[in-house]
Parts: sequence; C-alpha cells; structure tokens
Amino acid sequence: MQVGEVIKVGGANGGGGTTTQTKTTTTPKPPVDNNKSDNGGTTTPVWTPPSLTNPFPPAEPPVYSYENMVFALLQVHEVEYGPINSGSYHTSILLLVYPNSTFTHKKLITNKDIHGGIEYMTIGAGGTTYLEAAYNRAKDKLSANKVQYIKMTLTMAQVNSLITHMNVFMGKKNILKYAWFPEDKNKNKKDDKKEYNSNSFARGILNSIGYDTSKLNIGYKVPGWATPIPNKYFY
Repeated sequence: MQVGEVIKVGGANGGGGTTTQTKTTTTPKPPVDNNKSDNGGTTTPVWTPPSLTNPFPPAEPPVYSYENMVFALLQVHEVEYGPINSGSYHTSILLLVYPNSTFTHKKLITNKDIHGGIEYMTIGAGGTTYLEAAYNRAKDKLSANKVQYIKMTLTMAQVNSLITHMNVFMGKKNILKYAWFPEDKNKNKKDDKKEYNSNSFARGILNSIGYDTSKLNIGYKVPGWATPIPNKYFY
C-alpha cells in the first residue's frame, strides 16, 4: 500500500464494485487505476486492509510516526433516506490505533470489533437544523457501508491537532446552520451566513491542521466538499 493511495471497496450501497472480504484480503472488482496519491504520484491500488498484522510494507516511507502507530484514512459512505439510497456521499475520518501506540487520547477509542481487533475511532459530523460534530457516530464507525478509503499522510502533531480542533468545534454549540447541498444553498450569501454539511466539516477540519485536501481524490458525489468550514471555527 502506498502513501495516499485511493481504495474503493464495494458495499451494500454499491458504487465501488463488489468485493470478497476476509480478515486478510479484499480484492476490489473492477480495479481502480492511476489514481493520484497524496504525494503527487500515481498508484494502481490493491486494497490491503489496515487490520492486517503488518499493514506497513517494508518499502513504505516512514511517514506515520511508527512509535505512535496511528493510521489515518478518509472514508466514504452513501447517505440514505431510510431504505433509499440518495446518490450523495458522506465523508468522515478514521483513525486506527495500534496496541503499542502512545496515542494520548485513548479514552476516545470505543471501537474494536470490525477492524481485526485493532482499536479505532472516527471523527465526523451531521445535522438537521445545525451542524453537529461527534466522535464515533453510528454510521461512521461501520465498515460494511464504506465504498472508499483514502490513506492520508498525517504526522502525530497533526493527529493531536485534529483532536484539539474537534473538541473546540464541539464546544461551539449551534453556530453553523446545516444544509444538505451547501453549494446551492450558499449562492449570493455572505460568509457569516453560509451553511455547511458533514463534508464541509471533514474538509474544513483537515484544512485546519494543515493537511492539503486538494490531494484527496474522492470518486463519489460529495456535496459540501467544495464549501469547507473556515479555519476560525476550529480555534
């Protein structure tokens, strides 16, 4: 697996082909070729689950702070209206934390059952009237509904900032209105009147820690991604 590679997997909602999943291998069909990586190169992705005993092949650059062992991905699933698929997709952040990790926010890790025993947590948002962020949201922490994972190169300082900025945002109640389709809703609106959604949040919080989100090649319709929440809301 290479830095920044884009991985599509199939699920009940479709969109990424079909997969055969076991604890040790998942083969996407059809393969996705020549996706841009987050270090500017190209890859031909083959999905190797991060839950494997050794998810870091020897040839992989040591960019993940091995001593801390936190593995970050942007994950994508389809938004549903009850039993109906919407055709629009939701992004959230997945952090896999390995047993020997010195990650200092372990109290936030409440999940251990679907990634091969490796502990993990999610960061995401949603809403109805107002945009609300939360750790480990019910659909964010599922794996069966995911259609794409994108591996991100985050330093441990950025991971810690991610938690800090998340906590700051959660402490600011009812400050941003929620919109299903921000790009349409915000036409001709001043900045302080704009509305946002979960994809606005995911991109905004990654921007706020200094991650270049233009590197992320999302293969699905993600309304709100083009309207990230400004940095000021995370400080």
